[in-house]
Amino acid sequence: QGNTLYLLGPEKQHVYVVKIQLLENLVKNIQSLKSHKIFTIPLFELEGLNFDYTDRNNEISKIKLERSHEQWNFTTPLKAAADKDLVKKILSEITNLHLSSFVEASELNNRPLNFENSKMRLTLLGNNRYQSLLIGPETPDQNRYYAKLADSAAIFTIQKPLLDQLSQMHESLRDRHFMRNIPDELQAINLISNNQNIRLQRLETGDWKILSQGNGENSSLSA
Repeated sequence: QGNTLYLLGPEKQHVYVVKIQLLENLVKNIQSLKSHKIFTIPLFELEGLNFDYTDRNNEISKIKLERSHEQWNFTTPLKAAADKDLVKKILSEITNLHLSSFVEASELNNRPLNFENSKMRLTLLGNNRYQSLLIGPETPDQNRYYAKLADSAAIFTIQKPLLDQLSQMHESLRDRHFMRNIPDELQAINLISNNQNIRLQRLETGDWKILSQGNGENSSLSA
C-alpha cells in the first residue's frame, strides 16, 4: 500500500514490508540486463547474406550475397563480383546492429504484430547456422521499424537508415573494376563506342600509351 510492498518469504512463513522502490529498481535492472545486440554471428564467420524485401510494386525482391574464399559475390538478382572492402564495411555495421528499445504488449494496445508477411527479412549465414531478422511495419513516429528475430518472441524497434540502404546493395556494393590485375601477356586493349575507337597500347618500357581512332584517323592522346 502507498510506498510499501508486502513480500512473502520463500519458506512461506514470514511476510516482509519493503519500499516500492525495490520493485521499481528490480524491473529497471531486468531491462538493462537484456542484450541490445541483435545478431550473435560474428563478422569473421559470415558465409552469406540474404535480404528479402517488398519493392515499390509491392512484389517480393531478393538479394543474395555469398563468400567464396576471400571474395564476395552477388548471386541474386544478378551474378556479379562485390567490392570486398565495401562489403566488409556494411557487414560490420549489420553484425554490430543494436536495437533501439524493447516493445511491451501494452505499447501495441495488446494487439500482436503479424510478422508472417514481413516487409523485410534479413538473414545472416554463418558456419552451419543462421539468424533471420524479421522487419515489420514502421513505428508511429516513422523513425523506426518494429522487428524480431525469427526464433524469438521478443519484439523491439530498430533504426531505419541502414535497413533502407540494403535494397540497393547489389548496385552500391558491386565491384566496379573489370580488371584488377593486368597480365604481362596483355599488350593492347580496345575500347569501342559508336564511331570512336580508343586503344591502350603497352610500350616496351611497360608504360601504357592511349591512342584514339575516329573517322579512320589515328591520333596519340597521351603517354
